[in-house]
Amino acid sequence: MSKYTIVGLDCEMTGGRFEPQFKTCQVGIAYSVENWIKSDVGWDDYEYTDEALQINKFSHKRIKDGPPPFKVSEKLTGWCRTVNPQKGSLIAVGWGVDGDLRFVRRDLSALGECFAWRYINLTSVCTFLGGLRGRYGLYSATTWKQKAKKHAQRVLDEYNIPHQPHDAGYDALIALYGYEWLRSVIRIHE
Repeated sequence: MSKYTIVGLDCEMTGGRFEPQFKTCQVGIAYSVENWIKSDVGWDDYEYTDEALQINKFSHKRIKDGPPPFKVSEKLTGWCRTVNPQKGSLIAVGWGVDGDLRFVRRDLSALGECFAWRYINLTSVCTFLGGLRGRYGLYSATTWKQKAKKHAQRVLDEYNIPHQPHDAGYDALIALYGYEWLRSVIRIHE
């Protein structure tokens, strides 16, 4: 088994910034379209922004009724060990995944130990590729992101996975297959 394994990661939070009062309310991790997991995370004490809850469609009842963080961390850590049993062996890919990892490491610390300190932020990859636009006649950063997500959606459509924007499991899959497409395009141009 390889020392590192690439997985898609996405989180939904009660607020848009990494601040102590905002909490992770859902985590999704994807190794493949057939092997992925997600879980809500319950909190009694949290703050929120209206905007965050409008985007992720979480109600206060859903947040309060979710499983406690230690149970979620235990469940997801167990799943991660089936993908790669080594501590710090998962490299997370996602759109703004650096922020998601900060929340995971703070709110679900045992789960956070499954992840390497390196990660692949797909927004940064698309921004870099967009910066080559003038030099090589390539796409803008926005177009790279749209194309990667469109490819990922086609993969999920083939497996009859319905569109579920702002669902952490679905978005983890979009990140994983968006990464696979970007990686294949970059290889073509090597």
